[in-house]
Amino acid sequence: MKEEFELFTENWIEVTAIWSKIALACSGLILIFYLLLLLTKRNPVKKHQFISSFEIKYLSFAGVIFTIGATLYLNTLLVGFYTKSEIILTMKTMVSIFSGFLIGYIINTYLKVLYPTQLEKRLNGLRFKQRYNPNTGHELRLLTEDEEDEYLTEELINLENSSEYEYDVWLDEESGFKLIETYAGKLHMLICDNCNYRTAKEYKQDVSKEPTDTKQGAMIKHYKCSHCDHLQRKEYPIPALFGYSKPT
Repeated sequence: MKEEFELFTENWIEVTAIWSKIALACSGLILIFYLLLLLTKRNPVKKHQFISSFEIKYLSFAGVIFTIGATLYLNTLLVGFYTKSEIILTMKTMVSIFSGFLIGYIINTYLKVLYPTQLEKRLNGLRFKQRYNPNTGHELRLLTEDEEDEYLTEELINLENSSEYEYDVWLDEESGFKLIETYAGKLHMLICDNCNYRTAKEYKQDVSKEPTDTKQGAMIKHYKCSHCDHLQRKEYPIPALFGYSKPT
């Protein structure tokens, strides 16, 4: 009976060691695959959109696989040290599983609570990096919100006012060359007013003022923080039904 149990634990250790290495290797390959995809995005806007849409998803998936691999590896170490009965084997396996849940919780919390703020800084650095005229090499100037309206159509202005898209207009004042870049307006969660993390997600919206043919209306969007459950709201304009009207 003792020899059978020892043989069983040896097989257990061998199997968990193999699968832990496979899982850890897969988590690394997922990250490498993401980085290779990112390298194919040469255009700053496409790179910005790709990072915004997929980076946290890839990191989360890699984190799950890494957690499984780490749990199996820890179990291999624990079972390999003085495991003389089924009760001890069960206890060590439970400790490994609990530790795995703890590792997964830490990774998930970091990606959900802390990492979005760091990611936003990277994205802003990418979005507002100096642009150049591809024809002359001259530096382009990023126009302010008021200045850029002169170079946007009414349709684009309405889309920006409704927060569906954001537009950056870069201008070469010597030659008149302009570059208009488009960004999705709902890619990121808001910064929570209470905990200051970017974890406030929209869950409801109400129309506080109906738009008319010539005057814009207003919409209130309600947000709830996934970290501290704080509730907040923000008002957005609704474009006039016909044509563009300045905010009143």
